[in-house]
Amino acid sequence: MILRAARSEHATGWLFVAPAVLLIGIFGVIPIGWSLILSFQHNDLLSPPTWVGLDNYKALKDDPVFTDSVKRTIVYTVLFVPLSVGGALVIALALNAPLRLGTYSALLAQPEELGFTRWSGREDEGDIGWSSGVGINEADTSLRFIQAGDFDCMLLAGRYTLLEQGGLEEFLPECVKRSVSVILGGPYNSGILTGGVKPGATHDYVAAPAPLIEKAQKIEAVCQRHGVELGAAAMQFPLFHPALCSVIPGALSSAEVKQNIARLSARIPVELWSELKREKLLDPAAPTPN
Repeated sequence: MILRAARSEHATGWLFVAPAVLLIGIFGVIPIGWSLILSFQHNDLLSPPTWVGLDNYKALKDDPVFTDSVKRTIVYTVLFVPLSVGGALVIALALNAPLRLGTYSALLAQPEELGFTRWSGREDEGDIGWSSGVGINEADTSLRFIQAGDFDCMLLAGRYTLLEQGGLEEFLPECVKRSVSVILGGPYNSGILTGGVKPGATHDYVAAPAPLIEKAQKIEAVCQRHGVELGAAAMQFPLFHPALCSVIPGALSSAEVKQNIARLSARIPVELWSELKREKLLDPAAPTPN
């Protein structure tokens, strides 16, 4: 029984890789083999091919073009490949070091999470003219950008919310200093601050760890004591900071759009913010109406 199962599994494996093996054979092995055969022949395409053995290879060694091609290939392999790999390693180490590398360091940092935007308008019609900004989800990297370049606005995702205020200490004050407007993405931290917090709620698009769940539940309990929906407090809190100009929550339907609008206009007593700070659920330095 075990032998039969092993044979069945073996056959299934070969069946799975058979298309790839077939394609490699058709487009790889066969053309290479046929090219090797042709290399031992003389063929002018007008008369039947004749077998010449190694004559073609002997002629190659006296061909200056072939010799030059070999030299260039060697130079490329010996010099360019190691230098490109070594250069990439040097850049990686430099970016990871506590150095101020200016604009180049900022532009190379975390490209997979970065969006650079520039808008234009007609200044003679009173439009915005030129505006540039960066969108990223890390406050410290955003800080490096505004210190290295001249930006009009920044899109910061999820790092200044009712649950976490990582951008409060350095990034946001620097934005105020430089007159850089901040747009906050993800005021709900991808779901945990929408309300009804329970285990499994998402934070940064993955299941939130237990400490964050516990903190969000405590924040929601304070909101409930003041008759306020957690989502409303989450939407309004970031906008109290002078650097913030807008929040952009996600919405999957027109009903969610209307819900977000209603949350922005919901009345929230100032005592709610005071209690959150007393309970150490909100950074005491965070700007609030109280």
